[in-house]
Amino acid sequence: MGPSKVPAKGKAKAAIAKGKAKGSATKVKKTMTKKAASSTSKEALFQRGKVDKGLIKAATTMTREQFVKHQEGMDDKWPLPDHMKGDKGHMQFKDETYEHITRWMAETPIEYRPHAKSPGSKSH
Repeated sequence: MGPSKVPAKGKAKAAIAKGKAKGSATKVKKTMTKKAASSTSKEALFQRGKVDKGLIKAATTMTREQFVKHQEGMDDKWPLPDHMKGDKGHMQFKDETYEHITRWMAETPIEYRPHAKSPGSKSH
């Protein structure tokens, strides 16, 4: 039988696919090595990939003593609104709160008090 009837372009493509073309570069497998972070360090929380659930829980939980220490001086930084009149701790919202909130616009900045709920409470 005679030579195969594959056009020159087809032969070149086939040769490149097989990695046998003249002057073609060999394929290089690209690999990335991850920087190994200690499984007990906080740096591991910021690495991509799987993280131990125990490490996450330890980094995100707060003891009662830590909470009390963190709350020192927070009442001065985050005072209650005037319409609350020092009354808090109940689940019924006041009409004055609704009046205030419904006047907010898209541009109204909202700030949240950090660690406002104590550990172990229903809402924490």
